[in-house]
Amino acid sequence: MAHKERVFRMLITVSQPVSKAEISAIDGLTDIIIRKMSYATDIDLHTSDTESTKNIFKSRYNVLRCKIIDEREPIMTHKFREEILRKESEIMNKVQKLFSEERYWEAHSLLEDLWRASTGETKLFFQGLILIAAAMVHYQRENLEVARRVYHRAIRMIKSTTHWKRVKGNINEEFNYPVEFPVKQEF
Repeated sequence: MAHKERVFRMLITVSQPVSKAEISAIDGLTDIIIRKMSYATDIDLHTSDTESTKNIFKSRYNVLRCKIIDEREPIMTHKFREEILRKESEIMNKVQKLFSEERYWEAHSLLEDLWRASTGETKLFFQGLILIAAAMVHYQRENLEVARRVYHRAIRMIKSTTHWKRVKGNINEEFNYPVEFPVKQEF
């Protein structure tokens, strides 16, 4: 029986710009995604050897952060849904911090938990916030036209909810980068 190698998803943030070709030249890395921020570059990748990968990056780049990302999707049980909704305030504060650090991909992931746990207009509101984060990720990946389309779709979605009143003074209806998290008050 063949032994299947375990593969990990890693997120590495470096202070300098890098290209996908440059990162692809490193042996053992797959599924590489580069996201450019105004102050750093995120590199999302898969590897079977996290320690060697971390050491290679530290020897070549100024690594600001290096972490293994758990890809397991939680099962949305009733108990899990209640736990997520109880933590809504804490999650939204984390998302606000991630937006301010231009860490839109991570904000997107946290918002998805709230979206899954919500219903009705609130679910639509969270979906709109997820789309704003997604638009910023498209921009970081240098897909400007897609970023603009997704952003405008997000604004239309949020405007269709009663939650628009909470955010309309904090959100620019025209696409711009970086964008601040539109929900300013603590939840």
